Amino acid sequence: MERPITKRNTPPALILCCVDYRYIEAIQAFVKRRLGVAAYDLKTDAGGTKALLDGDAAVRTWMLHNIRLAYQRHGVRTVVLVHHEDCAAYGGSATFKDRAKETAFHAQQLAMAASLLRSSFQRLTVRMFYAHRARRRIVFADIVG
Repeated sequence: MERPITKRNTPPALILCCVDYRYIEAIQAFVKRRLGVAAYDLKTDAGGTKALLDGDAAVRTWMLHNIRLAYQRHGVRTVVLVHHEDCAAYGGSATFKDRAKETAFHAQQLAMAASLLRSSFQRLTVRMFYAHRARRRIVFADIVG
């Protein structure tokens, strides 16, 4: 039987993001301060959601297994997906014609990962963000989808 959700037992979130050291601290601070999430599980892999989408069934199964554990054991009902500019797992910014193309590509990848997660877990809210540098700071753009 599930416990009713109150402020004291609000389920943690799951952050799924890239392993890139340039963004980890900023992502955690963003989730805590801007999204108001006090407790979270953190899953990092090169490219963030790339392993869910790259076509390797065994890797996708492993990723979904990890997410399922957080969902079942920790009561996670919100997943925060974060991609970032100049991601080496996707070939870096040089792979794209311009910044707009890079942003659009990552928004598409995030939307596909969100769709996969929503179809795999009934009561899951998925939030998507794209991080990029602007004047010596990291800015998070909310991706709607």
